[in-house]
Amino acid sequence: MFTQIGCGFNPTIPYDAQEQAIQKVLRIYSPELLHNNETFHQLLVEKVKIPYQQDGFERSYEVALIDFENPLNNVFLCVNQYTIVEKNQNKRPDVLLFVNGLPLVVIELKNAADENATMRKAFDQLQTYKSTIPSLFTYNAICVISDGMECKAGSVSAGYSRFMTWKTADGKKKHHDLFHS
Repeated sequence: MFTQIGCGFNPTIPYDAQEQAIQKVLRIYSPELLHNNETFHQLLVEKVKIPYQQDGFERSYEVALIDFENPLNNVFLCVNQYTIVEKNQNKRPDVLLFVNGLPLVVIELKNAADENATMRKAFDQLQTYKSTIPSLFTYNAICVISDGMECKAGSVSAGYSRFMTWKTADGKKKHHDLFHS
């Protein structure tokens, strides 16, 4: 999955400590999807602590997974139809957004030309992914659903009613208003 946490934004941390941080993130596993997601979120926000000894005292390297202060130091990748095999099942989410190799955003798109395509069906597809490829959601920060006309975003634990309409940075205009102004 990811091996790019160095990316120039952990320059004072030895390579071995960066590798240990990667292994710590890759070993997040419990049978509870939400527990895994919360564990990862804590590492993402608080950094991955890798202990070491110095002058008889235990200290920790704090390895950042993402450079929040300088976003251009990160590696961004958008992948369409990325195949994930888990529990002997192949699934291909429509779009995955990776930051430094971490699949932080899952986007499920429905065809606007299909009268049966609905936001609910996009949401239901995410639920299917959560049950068949739960490891993807260990690293998830945002889920996005769209019926081709509207976009909504929510967390991995959000129910359908908690997915909210995607808005611009000013918080006033919906995405489709931008194209019809």
